[in-house]
Amino acid sequence: MRHPPFNPGPVKGATDFCTLAGAQRLAALIREAWARCGHDVLIKIEPSLPGHKDTTYNIRLPALVNGLPPR
Repeated sequence: MRHPPFNPGPVKGATDFCTLAGAQRLAALIREAWARCGHDVLIKIEPSLPGHKDTTYNIRLPALVNGLPPR
């Protein structure tokens, strides 16, 4: 099964991935990486503290099993 190469560390031109805009950008990068490997993955962006003024955002990939798309 093909998967994106692991790339630790900051992404070039990175923004604050905890903001909504940053989380959306990161989700797009993840979606593009998986698409290049032939997978369409579901990505959800959720607030860490719903209703809180200064919340951060989490990215969830609920369809992945042990970090990989189902076969």
